Amino acid sequence: MEVFPQLEGTPVDSCRTGFVGVGEDGFPQPGCPGERIVQAMGYPGRGVGLSHLPGRCTARMTCGESVPPGPMVSPGLRPWPLHKTRPPPCRRLPGSLYRHQDRRDTARARQR
Repeated sequence: MEVFPQLEGTPVDSCRTGFVGVGEDGFPQPGCPGERIVQAMGYPGRGVGLSHLPGRCTARMTCGESVPPGPMVSPGLRPWPLHKTRPPPCRRLPGSLYRHQDRRDTARARQR
């Protein structure tokens, strides 16, 4: 509640953190990793605008239809090389800067 002190006392049911899931080609990735498993993952920043397409593919896969391979049908997700090193320092630095600014601004607001 450091960043949003006005929410003090508001219960939080869950919290999500982690890396953004991005496919190698920047597209959402629908696919069937198992016999009874259908997935659509890897939505980058433009994922909302494209979500109807993998949604259509996964619906067809769920109904047992064959979906021809295309730019949005994943044959299987491969791990990114050096995944543990992501995000690179050039992307971590702005986040660290904004966290510092948020803490500074919060401290200043409490002094008033």
